[in-house]
Amino acid sequence: MRAPTLAWALRRTLLGLVILTVTISCAAWLLYASIDPDVEAAPAARAQPGDPAISTGTLQP
Repeated sequence: MRAPTLAWALRRTLLGLVILTVTISCAAWLLYASIDPDVEAAPAARAQPGDPAISTGTLQP
């Protein structure tokens, strides 16, 4: 059995880096796509510091 050459090791390293880059890019895109811009822009969605529902943990009618 022959020992691996430098070219083989470099090709395997490049292939591993490409797979890693594609995986991380797809995960980042899925995370970005899951954020709803309408919810982020809605002012009512943000809790205010003096909100009684935050301090007591109950909802007001």
